Amino acid sequence: MGCVRANQHTMNNRILNQVINDMKITALIEDELIQEVIAASGAKNITEALKIALKDYLSRRKLAELAKDITTEPIEFYYGEDQIRESNQRCGMSWRILLFGFGF
Repeated sequence: MGCVRANQHTMNNRILNQVINDMKITALIEDELIQEVIAASGAKNITEALKIALKDYLSRRKLAELAKDITTEPIEFYYGEDQIRESNQRCGMSWRILLFGFGF
């Protein structure tokens, strides 16, 4: 299989996977709600707006679950700033490089 045919084959597989993985649905949603989501998200169309809204909803749910986990089992820090600074210096990294991207 030549390079061109291999690339076309790869592209065809991507298109096929996208068609298989995307789900076409019918939903009854108020026009006002759809227009508000489009405006708030800056989406170009209804599909994009719904994808943004659903991803945002799931992100917020995951953050809420994480916050709940943290309140029940708080994060413990084992290293103070001195230990972190010492570790960074041993590795040859300066805090200036880590924070600003350059040393001075």
